[in-house]
Amino acid sequence: MFVGLFSVTMTLFLILTILSTYLTSMILLRWFTLEVPLRAILLTPILVILWLSVGGGIAISYPLAQAISKIQDECLERYPKLYGSDDRLHACIAELGVPLTREHGFHQWDIRGNAHGLLSTHPIAPFVSIHHIEAVDPFYPGLNSLESLKLFTKAMKTDPKSFLQRSICYDHVRRVTFSVSLGYVVQVYPYIVLPRELERAEQTYSAWNKISHPNEFDFDTRLTHRSVCKKPVIFYLKDAWKEGNATAGSYSRAKGSTDLKRRVLCFPRSPPLTHVQNIRVVGYPLSKYWHVVPRRLCCKVNQANDGILTLTVRQCERGAFNTIFASV
Repeated sequence: MFVGLFSVTMTLFLILTILSTYLTSMILLRWFTLEVPLRAILLTPILVILWLSVGGGIAISYPLAQAISKIQDECLERYPKLYGSDDRLHACIAELGVPLTREHGFHQWDIRGNAHGLLSTHPIAPFVSIHHIEAVDPFYPGLNSLESLKLFTKAMKTDPKSFLQRSICYDHVRRVTFSVSLGYVVQVYPYIVLPRELERAEQTYSAWNKISHPNEFDFDTRLTHRSVCKKPVIFYLKDAWKEGNATAGSYSRAKGSTDLKRRVLCFPRSPPLTHVQNIRVVGYPLSKYWHVVPRRLCCKVNQANDGILTLTVRQCERGAFNTIFASV
């Protein structure tokens, strides 16, 4: 059993089913503290190391909670100068010698603006929660914040385990790269992009203090491409549904496409997938504890018919290598 300490407000989006699955996969007789990774500005070196959640939440195993209850009152009196309950609680846990267990599916979003860079590069871990969603733009273009959250929730409920999970595949005939974030977006790069670059979060957002410099963040970022010839063509989720034991999603080409600029500035190379207006992504269910030995999902590019391209996404089979060469 775990004791959860969460600030459940209008700014927190929490998936209880995934949280329950994750917690039950751990050894419940041991002392655990699950940490929310900071998606925050670099406040001070001490706070970056010690802050547990800043409002996003932590989970403490029941045996650890019992141990803390025996020392908490006198322990808190030893740390009057620490900032907030999170920092003080961590100090008491440190006295017991228990380290933090970092869980990448909890997101403390201290960002503003366009969250596309983070949503499209989710870690290989179950998505559990995000925080401060009131400070970011609507997730899907053409929708307001409430409409975006409804579509976001619908995609999540269709298959919570695979929601926002990543897959990368290549089409060597067209020489393009597909970067899939299930339930959110498919990005089509007009050239071959190595996975290591795609795993870095594109900096489409600013820090909580409204500064956009990469040094403001405590995680790896990459700048957006200035050249229109290197920018991906983006297909955003429009709908998601069940097909038997699989899930399907329809992703539509973003409006305001730069295809005309690409034809002029990137000649003789034409824009990728000029005749494709929709991408259909079929995802197959993940095993219950796939996150215990995490691996990015494998995907396969199928032929386009009637302006619709289909991608198939699933867990990689034994011996499968979803590499650039395996996609030829």
